[in-house]
Amino acid sequence: MATTNGSTAIRDKILASLARYRALRIGKFPCAFWRLSAHPGLTADEPFSAVDQVTRRKLYRELLVLRQSLAMPMILVTHDLEESSLLADRIALLHKGEILQTGIPEFVAAHPNSATVARLMDQQNLFTAEILAHDKKTNKTHIRWRGMILEANYQPRYKVNERVCWIIQPANILLHRRGRPSNGDRENPLYGQITEYMESNGLANILVQIDQPINIHIAINIPLHAAKRNALGRYEKIGISLLAEGIHLMPYQTLRREI
Repeated sequence: MATTNGSTAIRDKILASLARYRALRIGKFPCAFWRLSAHPGLTADEPFSAVDQVTRRKLYRELLVLRQSLAMPMILVTHDLEESSLLADRIALLHKGEILQTGIPEFVAAHPNSATVARLMDQQNLFTAEILAHDKKTNKTHIRWRGMILEANYQPRYKVNERVCWIIQPANILLHRRGRPSNGDRENPLYGQITEYMESNGLANILVQIDQPINIHIAINIPLHAAKRNALGRYEKIGISLLAEGIHLMPYQTLRREI
């Protein structure tokens, strides 16, 4: 770690806060201190990769506190999407030496500019479709997906009959409540059978095989209490709705497969 122009005190404060964890790392803590004009900053290359999860969480909190107290810009290099979302104000997605997209982490995840970015952001519900129509009055774009017509938010930059890729995040998929239908059930409704069901960190991670003629899988995540209230589990039949506001269109790319 190198410093210039009297920035040693700030450097020492950072290292002192992290010193008790350094014994848990293999090798030297991979960070460097830099100064651009009058503004110092910190860059770190996967600094949390060799520590256990509990220690990593402690380091996250420590780093966030330090950033607030020092008002210091930082460049963090990481392969961990959760880490980037938690720690970064903005991300730059680097792939094969090229920056594909920059922006607020949540925005990049929900609005990738290509199918490649969507895959790198671990968007599971990535599909292809065809533009059917644009309706400015209702502020909707209609797409044809495997013989079914879906409504999406108005996205007129794509021409009618143009092929596109599209994603929907699990957070924008609504579970139909059993015995308690709602207006949301009528928005892009789909029906199918649960083929995978896993519980983790208060969520039920579910893979649903959609009935014919779609015959494809869609991943959804719902709060665990909602899954238990609806008695969800493997092989259960459920209904879901794809919220139009959550369907994001992208230029067409050939996909290796659709789940």
